[in-house]
Amino acid sequence: MNLSAKKTLRQIVRLTVLAIILSAHLGCGTTSGNGPYKVFKRPTLPRAITEPHKVFLRCDDNPKAVESMYYCIDGSHLEELREWVIRVQSVLNKHERQIEVINE
Repeated sequence: MNLSAKKTLRQIVRLTVLAIILSAHLGCGTTSGNGPYKVFKRPTLPRAITEPHKVFLRCDDNPKAVESMYYCIDGSHLEELREWVIRVQSVLNKHERQIEVINE
């Protein structure tokens, strides 16, 4: 191997190590998420989304009636769904703000 090839190889190794150090410092490739931008976990799905057939029930007396256009839901499931929508909106707002900061 000639001298110029050795220099080129050293530069490639140095740049690779530098890239790894910088990406680790900025939070890329880490599982802890200690970078400058936080990653927010998606809220747990409520039962109204995971098991709608158990939560949304027909309101009329005959559960097999096709003409019924209305479904009923227990108040606790409705409240769980409402809270989930609020938590998802909060996560989306945080991500949108981070995108704005990144793009500034």
